[in-house]
Amino acid sequence: MLDIHKSNKVDRELKEINPVVILILVNLHVVISCFSIITLFNSYSSNLINAIKIIKQESVMKKSMINLITIFSTLVL
Repeated sequence: MLDIHKSNKVDRELKEINPVVILILVNLHVVISCFSIITLFNSYSSNLINAIKIIKQESVMKKSMINLITIFSTLVL
């Protein structure tokens, strides 16, 4: 009997929740989800940009090494 009384009380309390509060909570959840997705995308894109910069630096270093080898081989010959 006591359990039924508690159950009815919980049901009444749930029915009394304002739909506006539920809407605000859902919107808050959506905003937080969007923010986390944007943050994840920004992190991914910045890592991608850094990787491209490193690849460009490596290609510049390779070109400079080739130029140095060419200069030294020209001097030796």
